[in-house]
Amino acid sequence: MIRRAQIGSVRVQGNLVTLDMSVPLPSSKDDTRAVFVFNTTSDMPQSFSLQLGKNDVVKEVFSHFQVNPALPSGTFTFTPPRGVTPAISLTQTGTALSLAKSQLNFPIVLPPQAAGMTLDAINTGTNSKGRRFVILTFTARDSSSVLITETLKQGSGVVLPSGVTSTVETVGPLSVAMANLPNNMAEAGFVDHKTQVVVEGNVSTVDSLLNEWGSLPSLSATSSSAPTPSP
Repeated sequence: MIRRAQIGSVRVQGNLVTLDMSVPLPSSKDDTRAVFVFNTTSDMPQSFSLQLGKNDVVKEVFSHFQVNPALPSGTFTFTPPRGVTPAISLTQTGTALSLAKSQLNFPIVLPPQAAGMTLDAINTGTNSKGRRFVILTFTARDSSSVLITETLKQGSGVVLPSGVTSTVETVGPLSVAMANLPNNMAEAGFVDHKTQVVVEGNVSTVDSLLNEWGSLPSLSATSSSAPTPSP
């Protein structure tokens, strides 16, 4: 059924990926709305629901998931139709970070290896003030997401987004602007040489990452090595 569905939207919230789609049913002239939720932590479906009529919803909640070992090994592979030209291609492992560095006028500050974070995505761009920036998305040890935004240092301190009340704390050699956000989230910013770094994630992960950075004699060492992006 899902294979024949038309995807309407995709929503990612934490470790849950929700597909909102329309599926054809033999008993209905019109497509039926369906919602499929996949848990990326357990790597298994979490729920599937169908909207039947105006008021009836059928929902399945999965307790376990097992792949039939007799299925051919190529069952879950995808081969594009003949004549299709890819619009998006994956960057070869290890080159994404080098490409980002070449597009910026400041060094990229990365989490220390001891933080145990996996680099998922790198995006560079130019903001409304004409300043170059890089956004790095990581997955922490607890499977939560961490967002790190870096720009060229402007002035003497870190500027967190407007409307955020922050306090200044000292973590090792770092002077850090800290702000608490709703839903147990936190934001922290500091300056290292030419780079302004702003980190956003859950409170415990941000605190742990700051402590790792603060224990280093120099953050410049973290710009030379980093976990590679996931393929």
